[in-house]
Amino acid sequence: MRLARFLDAAPRRHRWAVEFRDRRWLCDEIFGILQAHGAALCVHDMIPDHPRPVTTRWVYLRFHGNRYGGSYSPQYLTARASEIQLYLADGLDVYAYFNNDAEGYAVQNAADLRRYASGA
Repeated sequence: MRLARFLDAAPRRHRWAVEFRDRRWLCDEIFGILQAHGAALCVHDMIPDHPRPVTTRWVYLRFHGNRYGGSYSPQYLTARASEIQLYLADGLDVYAYFNNDAEGYAVQNAADLRRYASGA
């Protein structure tokens, strides 16, 4: 499979996260390839109920927003912060990237998520 060959060739000094936009790729076979290569599944909000398997010792979350814009509600961010707290309690590193910058909300949403996740 191309994904396995790519990850075989990818420099090991980097952490790799792979984002799939097609739900057909979100399956046990793919999760196994990611796990075998120490790569993370990028969990994003463009697919409803995106699976959240942990495939390595870190997690990568991507927030696209509504067509790369719009602001996330405090309720939504608080729920994601609760998930992040669970990952951290399990000793996982967590990376979160906001791409909802078409209207300039990404920086504030990221700061809010960080605040909620830290319990401040």
